[in-house]
Amino acid sequence: MRSHTCCSIYDKGPLALHALRKAVGDESWNRLIKQWTQDNAGGNQGMTDFQNFVEKAFGQQLDELFTAWFDGTVIQ
Repeated sequence: MRSHTCCSIYDKGPLALHALRKAVGDESWNRLIKQWTQDNAGGNQGMTDFQNFVEKAFGQQLDELFTAWFDGTVIQ
């Protein structure tokens, strides 16, 4: 039986992005990802940059979601 404790970004990363997509909706997610990749092509951005971009795009703080899914060590 597999533990729910996250061992690597390979386990949790895709699930975290899926949780974000579910939180903002598919249409908004598609616009968000397209804009993020266009704005940052060839660049090097960090997680804080991504969170700030998402929050600005949606006009709301998403600290709880980012803390749980991106900073935490347990799969929600």
